[in-house]
Amino acid sequence: MPHYLYHSEAFIIGSRPVGEGSRLLDLITERLGRVPVLAQGSRELRSKLRYQLIDLNFFQATLVRGREFWRLVGAEAPTDLNVAQLMTDYNHRMLVARLALLLRRFLPENEVSSDRRLYAEIRSAISFLIQHQLSDHEREQYEIATVWRLLSRLGYGRRTKTLEAILIPEDWSHDLLTATAACQPEAIASINEALYHSHL
Repeated sequence: MPHYLYHSEAFIIGSRPVGEGSRLLDLITERLGRVPVLAQGSRELRSKLRYQLIDLNFFQATLVRGREFWRLVGAEAPTDLNVAQLMTDYNHRMLVARLALLLRRFLPENEVSSDRRLYAEIRSAISFLIQHQLSDHEREQYEIATVWRLLSRLGYGRRTKTLEAILIPEDWSHDLLTATAACQPEAIASINEALYHSHL
């Protein structure tokens, strides 16, 4: 039986060691949704893949379908995202780590999101964070906007005319942070309501 190769960009929202030298990656992928992927031998010093397979990293994945898990057979860095720059900023790294935790909580494994824009949303939000130095106030607005937009893409949170101003822009900008500040109490109330009613 032939093994078909699937190529998809992916974001690592978590991982854990498996056996002596492998790692099970928790990925959100552009094409397949959230999937567990076995990276065989990726923890070994001689592995060519291990430099790409750190948590909170984006990479171009080549996958094959296994009996229990998808298996990783290739990994390359994306040409337009310098994630290493993000890792040097503690505050920004913690922001992305909290977003990854939110995704692990709300997006079931092996389920393709009904909203195909979810992956684009994740990528756009983190790309903006990589490219901009934010003040404490801006980081607060960024986190509120990102959480609300992700929850909305996943079908949580009530939408109002005011909150639509945070969701509508396709591109991230400082204008989006300003719009978030203008409706911050309502956005926080909607986020808290979604967290409460999710029972997760």
